[in-house]
Amino acid sequence: MGALEFAELGRRTVKSEAKDLKGCEECIDYGMPCYKRDGKLVASFASQKQYIGLYGMAEAVERYRGELNGCSMGKGCIRFRSAKAMNFDLIQKMLKDKATAMR
Repeated sequence: MGALEFAELGRRTVKSEAKDLKGCEECIDYGMPCYKRDGKLVASFASQKQYIGLYGMAEAVERYRGELNGCSMGKGCIRFRSAKAMNFDLIQKMLKDKATAMR
């Protein structure tokens, strides 16, 4: 999966939680598609050479660490080796939690 395909997949995943992300704006920041509410980052994502990254997820990394099997994590990012390794139900849950907390 290339960067464009992943970007569209990420966009669809985020948009599927549209009711929870109401008021978020889509934009490009640091060359990555991202979603912001009131100028604050909700989440961004990018397809890198070795992984697919979901950024701006510091609280989610801590809260869902036990469920994030098979991926590496940084302070505020989650790195998946491939799109097949991504648990989209969990990603949607994390996005919903973050967007709700930002209201």
